[in-house]
Amino acid sequence: MSLDDIKQQLESESLAEEVTTPAAETADTAQDPFSSFVEVNRVAEKKEKKTRFSKQTRTIIFTSAGAILLAVVLLLVTLLPSSDVVGSSGSAGDAVVDNSIVLVDKTVKDTVTVKQVDVRNESGEYTIFYNETEKIFQLKGYEDILLSKSMTDTLTAYTTVVSAADKVNNVDKLSTFGLDKPVATATITYKDGSTCTVSVGDMIPSEDGYYAQVSGDENVYMFTSDTAAIFQMMSVAFADTTLISTPSVKSDDKNGSAVLKEITYTGKNYPQPLHIRRSYHTDMTELTYYSYIISDPYLRGTNDATSGILTNFKSLSAVQALVLHPTEEQKKRVGFDNPLSVMNITMAVETPAESDTSETDDAEINTYYNSTTTKVTVGSQDEDGNYIVMVDGINAIFLVDKAVFSSVADRNYANSVNTLLFAKNIVKVSRIAIKTAENDCNFTLTHFPEAEESDDEMKVTQGDTTYSTQEFRELYTLMMSIMRYDTWEEAPSGESALTIHLYNLDGSLFLGADFYSISGSRFLVRTTKGEQFTTRSAEVNHFIKQVANYVNGEDVLTLT
Repeated sequence: MSLDDIKQQLESESLAEEVTTPAAETADTAQDPFSSFVEVNRVAEKKEKKTRFSKQTRTIIFTSAGAILLAVVLLLVTLLPSSDVVGSSGSAGDAVVDNSIVLVDKTVKDTVTVKQVDVRNESGEYTIFYNETEKIFQLKGYEDILLSKSMTDTLTAYTTVVSAADKVNNVDKLSTFGLDKPVATATITYKDGSTCTVSVGDMIPSEDGYYAQVSGDENVYMFTSDTAAIFQMMSVAFADTTLISTPSVKSDDKNGSAVLKEITYTGKNYPQPLHIRRSYHTDMTELTYYSYIISDPYLRGTNDATSGILTNFKSLSAVQALVLHPTEEQKKRVGFDNPLSVMNITMAVETPAESDTSETDDAEINTYYNSTTTKVTVGSQDEDGNYIVMVDGINAIFLVDKAVFSSVADRNYANSVNTLLFAKNIVKVSRIAIKTAENDCNFTLTHFPEAEESDDEMKVTQGDTTYSTQEFRELYTLMMSIMRYDTWEEAPSGESALTIHLYNLDGSLFLGADFYSISGSRFLVRTTKGEQFTTRSAEVNHFIKQVANYVNGEDVLTLT
């Protein structure tokens, strides 16, 4: 979605006005959000040249004027470290300037003295109030939306104590300072019944602050950019952006850790559902070697990259909310009527089994607790690849940075499955059938686990003929080294050049595969599980030659 597309949407039905203004605004008070964005960018360019504003201030001002412009929001968050955002770290009071002129001070130790803040700025009107029962701040009309504590702490810091950096002398007309038509006003109601209205006017010539005025005081003051910025924010900027929280580990659990236990993908990008989960002790031996396995559409182990990605995923936060209480039309406009993907993500605390010298299955069981499942729906992506998402239980649309979510959100079967085709321990194989143009083999494997020598642990026969165990291990290693290369949709044609079937110890089929030549460098592989992918011709042709060598009693040569 480009900025032009967003502008057209804003012209037809402004998302910002619906989000930030519970009550309808008149035309002369509601400014076009796209125009605000352009103006803020123009000002930002000037500020950047003089480098007078802190990164904190730039972030907060940009957020207030351009929250719904998806690509812009991401750009700001990408360029500015999260630690520079007001209220993201440290105490909110840190932002108040030392040696400032204190205009209002309602500080009472360990007590919240702000009852309500009514804000009106270029984005609209909204009210943030303190809920005495819940002991939290809430957004009026959107009480179901949890607000960011760091952001409400910042708001209360600047409203409990209202300070100015300097006083303006020789005030003639308020219009000189933009205070006849302020860009933002905030009426603060305190618990003692008193009120204070802060008006923010034009930026001062040095561009490192704003002119401002406080009700009951005829003087004009200069506020720092940080002070003025909090009153210019859009209401959506106060919404909590935590979408998935890290599960808490019990204090007495010394080995437990938060893990992504399982994840299921459906939606437009997944004609076949994809389900990835932690491996369990009850899985077949070959799969227990993997930390994660794919159970749908095919039972396979994951590759190392996918295992690492899912292991490192602990929580998810958005850049910020875009729309609170979106309408069905708004959701449809950004793809939620036919979402790209729907992810059901289960997080839990995993406690590994304690080491045990016994060989029982019980010694290998991991336990899980504090399990939570979150449904994350990706409606679409913006022009920079960032995700427009909704989460079940939160009636809002959020923007999620591709840098923190793409590795998880873009998982599919092809980029998640382990590249090994035949990942099967040879001691768990009873029979291997191999068919080529020249040979039709049916090797029976008899295992003797108590034998002292490696060659004596397995006997390879076909009919009445016994073959070399050592050379068969080399042949099996070559078979294991045949790896998937890429997906392939077209059905195979002609006769297969190679067919391999592996059977479990109980005689059941583990996996079968037919290999069809489709080019000088690729073979198409079709398995008995329904998979289709390509592999390198060099590996397949070499294996076919070594089958012939083995049957004829010659050495099996490794691929160099």
